[in-house]
Amino acid sequence: MTRIPEHVKRRLIEHLAAYRTPGTVAQMIRAEFGIDMTPRHVRAYDPTTYQFAAGERWRAYFEAARARFDREIAEIPIYYRAYRLHALEKIRQQAMEQGDLRLAMKVLKQAAEEVGDIFVNRAVRANKIDQLRSWSEDTAEPSEKPRIVVQRAIGEVIRMDAKDSGE
Repeated sequence: MTRIPEHVKRRLIEHLAAYRTPGTVAQMIRAEFGIDMTPRHVRAYDPTTYQFAAGERWRAYFEAARARFDREIAEIPIYYRAYRLHALEKIRQQAMEQGDLRLAMKVLKQAAEEVGDIFVNRAVRANKIDQLRSWSEDTAEPSEKPRIVVQRAIGEVIRMDAKDSGE
């Protein structure tokens, strides 16, 4: 393989520091600079892998680029789960006020996926919902409270849907 110019190495390491996979980075380098690289060759510049062989200078550059990426991403509100759940709750409330139960259910599904462990296979989900019903907000761990909120919202939509369909 030909020698890679310094500016290409910098860009390659910046892509890796942004949590991109070696295969994706190889494609990006090919598109950006016209240089063909294999994912294996890209891994040689990733200090998080055992194949790292680029040297301490590039390790330090990677760590600085990763820290910069983490700082920049943390400034974006949607990065935080609480912000995303709050936005989903606003959408759900608007959908409920407009009587759009389909949208409300889609939003609830998204919120359940966001929180995790509720929207999985039916047996596990039913078990989780039963557990959540037995907890109160006062006794639940702080990490479990979003799940309780989602479970209650799902119950509210199901009750409204049952009432509207005359069941």
